Amino acid sequence: MSRIYDLFYSIKYDAKNYLNAPDGKAFEERVMRQLTELGYNRILTVDLDKNYLKEIKQSILNKDEILDNDTKFNHHYLYHPFGTQNYPDFIICDKNILISIESKFTKKSKKKPVWNSGLPRLNGLYIFGSYGKQDITFFRGKDVISYEEREQFLQFFDQEKEHATLFNTQNMSNQEFGFAAYVRTAFEQQKKYNINAVIDFFDNEKRSSMEDAVLTYLREI
Repeated sequence: MSRIYDLFYSIKYDAKNYLNAPDGKAFEERVMRQLTELGYNRILTVDLDKNYLKEIKQSILNKDEILDNDTKFNHHYLYHPFGTQNYPDFIICDKNILISIESKFTKKSKKKPVWNSGLPRLNGLYIFGSYGKQDITFFRGKDVISYEEREQFLQFFDQEKEHATLFNTQNMSNQEFGFAAYVRTAFEQQKKYNINAVIDFFDNEKRSSMEDAVLTYLREI
């Protein structure tokens, strides 16, 4: 059983240690503190070979399941390995696997994470905490969006970007001040198109089963 199981077990059953964090950075520091207590040592990205980091990034972003860890770094973790604004917030090197964890935190009483331009990754584990609601939960990316749905969204924005390029080429080539159409990728959960959609991550009937799915997943690996 992975030691990461103990991290998520503590989040579920000892939430107060995480919920006294007033902001996202303090929240992530509490996660790091727990990782240290579980025997994980932090690796700084500056200490890693750039090609190795590049290989890890390509694997994490292109695969849908857990990844093989063929390095000497066991029971270590990386924090913001690809920058503060990029997925994931943590990469855990645990025995022979790599696990990606993304932290979502809100100071207010929001009931859903902010996704901006990043859809949930199928192979990612997500922690969502709210200081305002004093609540915290977690889930797998694959339990909130399917591979087919991700592909539909990605294809939609690829097509829109191509459309914008064509529009600008045909109509804006003589625009004196350089104005052009720009497609910004963004995602938001809402009930507008599906009134039965689950957009409250704290008060919904699926919460317990999604948390249990994470714990079972980590127990089995």
